[in-house]
Amino acid sequence: MKKNKIPRRLRAFSLIEISIALIIIGLITAAVFKGQDLIETARVQATIEELNQVKLSILNYRDQFGQWPGNDSRARDHFGLGVTSGSGDGTINQTESTQVWRHLKAAGLAESDHAPPCRIGGIITIVGKPAGGAYAGNWLVISNSPDGSTAALTPKQAMLLKAKAGEPHPQEGYFIVMGLGNSASNCHNGQTFNLAHKSPACIVMLRL
Repeated sequence: MKKNKIPRRLRAFSLIEISIALIIIGLITAAVFKGQDLIETARVQATIEELNQVKLSILNYRDQFGQWPGNDSRARDHFGLGVTSGSGDGTINQTESTQVWRHLKAAGLAESDHAPPCRIGGIITIVGKPAGGAYAGNWLVISNSPDGSTAALTPKQAMLLKAKAGEPHPQEGYFIVMGLGNSASNCHNGQTFNLAHKSPACIVMLRL
């Protein structure tokens, strides 16, 4: 009796072929995730360089004019009617924080008169006595709002930023990482970052 042959195009895949396909899919997936990690690491490095450059511009302004940009009580004397002078008390308040960039641009130390976007997310703003006065002085803050009150980074992004600076503890070192209000634990518990939380929950601060 003549047996009917199964057409080649209808033949099922063998276990070996399926295994090879799964291995290839796994390698491609791993490469994609590795590429994403490399991109995120590059953004972190660019963010650190960006923050250091902004900090240098602000310190250069203070060295040149004797006061903080935004808070400069003689800014209008220096630059004319296009800017508003600050109180000169040494602390950049919420109203003055928007003037920081205008003062810097007028002095030739910034390209824009608005808070610049941050490479890793959010914007770079300047806040005096942040966290309700818990920290003295003036700080660069990565946030999603000019007053530094809205989280911009995920816990993983904040952790990568701290790791790049060689700082394991969220609230110690060159960069200070904070959660906000009742949701502070979404960022970290004071010791470790909450990597299970995938949406923005952290702000990052750098003292001037």
